[in-house]
Amino acid sequence: MLAGDPYLAGDPYVADEPELAADSRRAMELADRYARTWPTDQSAAQHILAE
Repeated sequence: MLAGDPYLAGDPYVADEPELAADSRRAMELADRYARTWPTDQSAAQHILAE
């Protein structure tokens, strides 16, 4: 969460908020790329973690 985040201000959590869905989708994509990359190229996998 970043400064100015509505949840830090005490606003209610909204599970179906588009930004949260996009963040979740990106996290799953990165996890998949990492899992497919690690067995053959650990250096490239480390770069994925930095994203």
